[in-house]
Amino acid sequence: MQTHPTRVTDIFCAGRWIFLLCCLLTATPAVAAPGVFSLDFTTIRLGDDAQGSITTSGEAATVVQPVHTSDASPTADILLTAAASNPVSPVVLVVGGIQGDEPGGFSAATLLTTHYTIQKGVLWVVPNLNFPSIIKRSRGLHGDMNRKFAKLDNSDPEFGTVRRIQELISHPRVNLVLNLHDGSGYYRQSYEDKLRNPNRWGQSVIIDQESLSGAFMGSLGDEARQAAESANSRLLSPQHTLHVHNTKTAEGDHEMDRSLSYFAVRQGKAAFGLEASKEFSVEVRAYYHLLMVESFLTQAGVTFTRNFEMNPDGIREALLDNLGVSFADNKIFLPLEDVRPAINLLPLSKDAPAQAVTSKPIMAVLPCAKGEEGQYCVHYGNRMITLIRPDWREMDHSITGMRVLADGREAQAEFGQVVEVSKSLVVQPAHGYRVNAIGYDSGRKDESGETMTLKDFQTRFSVDRQGRLYRVEVYKDQRFSGMFLVRFVSGASRMTRNDPLPKSQDRLPDRPGQESTLGF
Repeated sequence: MQTHPTRVTDIFCAGRWIFLLCCLLTATPAVAAPGVFSLDFTTIRLGDDAQGSITTSGEAATVVQPVHTSDASPTADILLTAAASNPVSPVVLVVGGIQGDEPGGFSAATLLTTHYTIQKGVLWVVPNLNFPSIIKRSRGLHGDMNRKFAKLDNSDPEFGTVRRIQELISHPRVNLVLNLHDGSGYYRQSYEDKLRNPNRWGQSVIIDQESLSGAFMGSLGDEARQAAESANSRLLSPQHTLHVHNTKTAEGDHEMDRSLSYFAVRQGKAAFGLEASKEFSVEVRAYYHLLMVESFLTQAGVTFTRNFEMNPDGIREALLDNLGVSFADNKIFLPLEDVRPAINLLPLSKDAPAQAVTSKPIMAVLPCAKGEEGQYCVHYGNRMITLIRPDWREMDHSITGMRVLADGREAQAEFGQVVEVSKSLVVQPAHGYRVNAIGYDSGRKDESGETMTLKDFQTRFSVDRQGRLYRVEVYKDQRFSGMFLVRFVSGASRMTRNDPLPKSQDRLPDRPGQESTLGF
């Protein structure tokens, strides 16, 4: 959080963004059936050959399309290029979200991409493998994806996704695969009670067999026991003890022989399923996932740092920080940590597709499944955190910002920025442009040159629920030039009696609800 009262804060410097082009909106007032959408997973590289993120290509969607990186096998092509440039370091691949109702796994994987720095070695993370099922909070919209890795008909709706993650697993540099899950109850080798028995999956490190000859970290049982012991040294309660679960898949387990992890084993790769219990809140699940992942990274020779405290409170804060989305090449930015339930009449381009750039890889902007046609919902994991009612506009690209007086100090307010003031903001007039401060009613068509203070704004127009953050839009005739935000950092909260009290859990990527009792 910025503290200087007149500081102009660029959104890509205010927090740690990973520049994810998560999806495309069809930038037209006519919106097709809101239930039809397609989202592909993203591969994010960290470490020695880190070059950002890769969103895999797939079939074009009726309403929302992924960003295409290549027409043919994009993941393999790009990663092979990376391999050629750095053929030494082995790669650890972490996969989250293969089942969409397991938020501990995809939340932990997301934190690896946003809050960790790899100092030595290479980490590839797929935090959102089954992205449509994550959004819908479903184990699998088209069946269980983790049972599709032995044989799959090409008519299956998830055929392309499964083939692309298989290509990634089979990449010659990938040596270790960690598949993150949330499982029911607590795995125990013998029956203790209905929550603690051999048929439960939570709090376990899963292996398919005791060893894998010739493979990196091929002593699977020993490696799993080491990771479990490491996590067990930091238990929040003795009841949370982790155990190693050997499914002995090759001996006839016809459920596990169709799983992602066993596919990796059949490719000669060390692979482990990491299960946190569904009895826990999302931050506790992610806590145990990250304890296991950190142990495996250390065992693989990967060194790292993280910028949050390793405890449930620190994880919760990390999941809640730096939530945001921008549009139109960063002409529009919305911070979402305390966003209102709806943002009305947000200018979006009707000339060309508008890319939504999100701050976390499990965020997406999609047509709302319910409500008025033309509304867009911003999703974080399986929680919808706000909806947007667009004002479709022709775009003007002649300027990138406006000169302002922030508390009497002159500054340049670039579009997509947040200007923080203690007392007042004046947008300096610019010939040919008009200013519309949303919630500030001067009675003038152009509100440049006006001294605007917090008390002048109507709280129902604020972006945030505290009534401190407001949109300042700039137009050239009827064309939209861009928008910046003004945040008033001093004074009392301006919430009205009708405003819901802000609750941090309203922004976590886990929407509470029924979960499958199944495991891995």
